[in-house]
Amino acid sequence: MSNRDVFLTAILAAIYLLLAIPAFSGLSNPDLMAPWAAAMAWTEGAGPELYAGTDAPFDTLAPPALQAAFDRLDYQDPRFGYIYPPLWLAVLGPLTEAVPYPAFLTAATWANNLMMVGMVALAWRAVRPARVPLPLFLLLGLLALALTQVGGLALYYNQVQIAVSFLVVLAAERTAARAPLAAGVALALAAALKGYPALLAVIWLGQRDWRALAAFALSGAGLAALSVGLTGWDMHLAYLDQLQQVAATAFVTPVTFSLPSLLAHLTMVETMEPVSYGAAHPSQIVVAWQPGWMRAATLAGLAGVLAGTFWAARRGDPLLWAVAAGAVSLCTAVAWSHHFLVTFAFLPALIGRLGWPLGGGLAFLGAAAVSYPAVPLWGRLLEAYAPLQIGGTVAVLAVVVALAAAMVVDHRETRRPQG
Repeated sequence: MSNRDVFLTAILAAIYLLLAIPAFSGLSNPDLMAPWAAAMAWTEGAGPELYAGTDAPFDTLAPPALQAAFDRLDYQDPRFGYIYPPLWLAVLGPLTEAVPYPAFLTAATWANNLMMVGMVALAWRAVRPARVPLPLFLLLGLLALALTQVGGLALYYNQVQIAVSFLVVLAAERTAARAPLAAGVALALAAALKGYPALLAVIWLGQRDWRALAAFALSGAGLAALSVGLTGWDMHLAYLDQLQQVAATAFVTPVTFSLPSLLAHLTMVETMEPVSYGAAHPSQIVVAWQPGWMRAATLAGLAGVLAGTFWAARRGDPLLWAVAAGAVSLCTAVAWSHHFLVTFAFLPALIGRLGWPLGGGLAFLGAAAVSYPAVPLWGRLLEAYAPLQIGGTVAVLAVVVALAAAMVVDHRETRRPQG
């Protein structure tokens, strides 16, 4: 990479941060407040009751034990439940006693925007497209993220998914750089934040990358042992119960881009129960238990994705990480728009594989379909409970298919040399 590219990349990153940090600072961030309140409650003696019960479909609402913590914080915005592994209660707990929440929020805003820049840069390093230098890749990637429901919503809520996606892309880049130990540790950390990235280890299984698999397994086992040691087994049983509850829920909202949500939207939305955060915070979320046929179809689709990923991994194409991450999310019961951060971080790679007319056109259409200006357009095009849910799901599915098709191009002929 030339000195000119390094300079332009630094300038672009600085401009992005100067624009994004003020734009996303000082918001209520209910996604970030939930783990903070849960960690505070845990330090005060709360236990498994911090996780929602499983006698009703998953609805994102904080359980009573967590509501009490929100009351003590005098937090009146939407109160979400805690859905992460117990380990992070022990990690955040001491912070809630030593650091005021506004300072933590400021640090998270900076960290998430820096990780957004890093995610796109790492995606470029993984695929190194010959037609797209890093500054241009970074510009296009940040536009595709920050101006769409995929990245903009994640930044608005300071979503933990940004850190998860950054770690997944780091695992992809380290794999391409033949640094399996770092790759395995990165994916283990991502799985410790949200369990589903563990499924992407099937890429290493298909590639017979035993060192990356071993690093992932050992790191994951160590984190799991640490979590149990710090928080206890009962907390983990409650967490596992909640994961089963989420997987069995039919969940529809405008920004859940997944095939199970689409099936529920098209077949049963009129019979689903609305979720309310109170009169001051209206919601478009509706939930129900998944019927048996839908659950079976979801599991079959996920199994097919994993089998296809295992088969495709033999090519050793770094772009598979973007395809697999998006395809797994599409088969998840509750997949918010920000679950596709990894996929959209690689979106400019379409130009490198397919050229500017076709690749650039597909990348533009994919991002435009889930951009903020597209929201009212979907409402005019579709008569449905949540038009964006239908349009957004179709759009991200098309992006995943386009990236998969781009893998047919021999990536060895389109990668820049290391350096």
